[in-house]
Amino acid sequence: MTTVGSPFLRNLFVTVLLFGLFSEWLRPLASMAEATDMYRLLPFLGALAFYMAIDAGRLHGAIGWPLKLVFTALWIGYWFQPEALSSGRWLLDFPALVLEDASGLLSGVWLVSPETRTLLFLAGWAALAYAVQRIVTERGQALWFVGSTLLFLVLLQLWPGLDTTGGILRSAAFGLLLLTTQHGTKWERLLGNRFAESRGAALSRIAAGALCAAIALGSGYGLSAREPAAVEPVSLERWADWARSAATSRGEGTFASALPAATGYGVDDSRLGRAVSPDDALAFTATTELATYWRGESKDVYTGRGWRSSALGETAATFRAAEAPEGAVVISQQVDVLSRALERNVFAGGQVLRFPELTDDDGARLSDIHLRYDAEDGSYFVGTNAVRLGSYRMETALAASDPSALVADGSPETDISSARYLQLPGSLPQRVRDLARDIVRDVPAHPYLQAVAVQSYLQEHYRYTLETDVPPEGADFVDHFLFDAEEGYCNHFSTAMVVLLRSIGVEARWVKGFAPGTPDPDRPGTYAVRQSDAHSWVEVRFADAGWVPFEATPPASAEGVEAGFAGLGAEPANMLLPQGTVLAAAAAAATATASATASAGDEAETGGGAASAEAWLASARERLRGGLDAAAAAFDAAARRVPREWAAPLGWALAGGATAAAALGAAFALARLVRGAAPGYAAFPAPPQRRRLDRLWRRLYRRHGPRTPEETLRDYAARLPAETPEARAALLELVRRDEAIRYGGGSGRPVSRRWVKDVWRTIAKRAK
Repeated sequence: MTTVGSPFLRNLFVTVLLFGLFSEWLRPLASMAEATDMYRLLPFLGALAFYMAIDAGRLHGAIGWPLKLVFTALWIGYWFQPEALSSGRWLLDFPALVLEDASGLLSGVWLVSPETRTLLFLAGWAALAYAVQRIVTERGQALWFVGSTLLFLVLLQLWPGLDTTGGILRSAAFGLLLLTTQHGTKWERLLGNRFAESRGAALSRIAAGALCAAIALGSGYGLSAREPAAVEPVSLERWADWARSAATSRGEGTFASALPAATGYGVDDSRLGRAVSPDDALAFTATTELATYWRGESKDVYTGRGWRSSALGETAATFRAAEAPEGAVVISQQVDVLSRALERNVFAGGQVLRFPELTDDDGARLSDIHLRYDAEDGSYFVGTNAVRLGSYRMETALAASDPSALVADGSPETDISSARYLQLPGSLPQRVRDLARDIVRDVPAHPYLQAVAVQSYLQEHYRYTLETDVPPEGADFVDHFLFDAEEGYCNHFSTAMVVLLRSIGVEARWVKGFAPGTPDPDRPGTYAVRQSDAHSWVEVRFADAGWVPFEATPPASAEGVEAGFAGLGAEPANMLLPQGTVLAAAAAAATATASATASAGDEAETGGGAASAEAWLASARERLRGGLDAAAAAFDAAARRVPREWAAPLGWALAGGATAAAALGAAFALARLVRGAAPGYAAFPAPPQRRRLDRLWRRLYRRHGPRTPEETLRDYAARLPAETPEARAALLELVRRDEAIRYGGGSGRPVSRRWVKDVWRTIAKRAK
């Protein structure tokens, strides 16, 4: 009979408490959904519960980890692709998707599908839960994990200001119960209390721990209810900049920095300037009444190396239809998504008023309830990982572009958001600010006129090129561009324009998206937008017009103008600025060349052996990518060859096989629980050192016969034949270490695999 104090129930109870602590790590991640993409907590808690249940059963790794892998694949399919799962194709489609993402990473495309991101996230948590569970249950060391959980929740209160009071109280309660369960027996044994091994002792310890936990919870909630107060985050701007700088500096010269970045729409802009290789893959096709730039998002915090958003952790609102601003031009646009990496982003020529039509990647109609709008950066995106966009048709209001109206407009009144769009790092060299003042020295203090002056200065004094040098360590990105390199591409020009405008008090922000694309000569109004069309520009804030876009990048060549805008008949409608020719050339340059919207990094200058090593790495990377592509194609071909009527039976047969394996594993664990791991020993699976000893004793039992019921290990070892002193010494040392491991609380010399082999070799060789 399994009692309350048995190892099985004790470890099961410990697992439940550990799950409670782990859940407090996941809850804050779900509350920061816009930064973590964790919009639902239940799927992750369910997966974690399954992983910990497998570990609690102490299944062999050859059984437990494949079970976790199959469950994870089915679980991801249930939440992301339920139709593919029900049809049976998911177990073939999913490996192909993962391999395709891995190949993309090797190509420098740092965007992966939500399914693969979830797989990596769950794999990390499965490994972490396994390690923590083993450390706590086998070594009895739980205080470190309880303390880490409480520290994590306290730090989240300091920054970014999440209210984790409830989590702290729950974690304290779980921790008290866990520590009581783990250490109660040790204290009673140290005090010489014979009551320690009884059923009543276990119940008493649990009751005492539960009482302490209840007191902690009640006191905490009572005190927090007396004086409610808002949680204010601590400003960690300086420390965040230092951490990012340290992280990027450590990464220089590594394999990651040697990878060439492909042009495209990236997510990490924290370090700009990395060399890029053009990617002509199609991102999407678009149909629009007027040629426009395709806006993605904006960022407002310049770090000296790149950009980030200060709205990190804030929740975007569900999209709601809106009316067009007075005097705005409203056009219809449609986007057909071709790149898997862009299936959660919405790219528009201006403010989206409504979405008359939305479809997913399978062509099924969607409701706009799945869309989110972030008023801080002006971006539109899908708010759930379960939906991937296939196409969307929208009505768009274009931003003001009449120069006379903008001249009549003025600067916005200073408000709480003004500081965000005037932010500059304290490390910005003074000569950058001096240059900004020199540029507008003879220009009236008006945001439009000053913006045009800065725009013209950059386009006239700096050269467009993709062959750039990354700023040296410690140098400011804009300062290096303006005074040292004096040439660059769109990220250099747009970032420099924002910094110069902010230096003279003009509110501005950095924007990224895509240039208009290449017009289709056979279908007027249709454009092919490629990854090489990724682009960045500037938005300036006005009192009445709001945010107005400005193109900072000069033309690459006169031929680029004709190539980029042949057949347009007009400049991009959302970029009608005074320098029409310059603007068109800049957009053409972005279309014909590339942006460095992908995060940047140093391209180390190498020679001799370093160059050979880099060439070898590049060759190995290409071979690996080719293998991944071939494997993905094989899975995809296998899925296509399966007849539709066989897909569901095959898929469910695989799922049934996994379920049967799980049942067999559970039966195996139950059998071990009932019979015990070795004659006369504890029923619940033992720690690794005890398992090694058990296997060695079983080998001795098979060779020399089992112990009698009244024999101790010492008696049994004493009667075993030993022809030499070495064999007798090995048997005595085996008994000593067994007693130390089994009864001494884990003290004594370790029992390694090599030591066990040496002991067996000595005994088996001499005692024949």
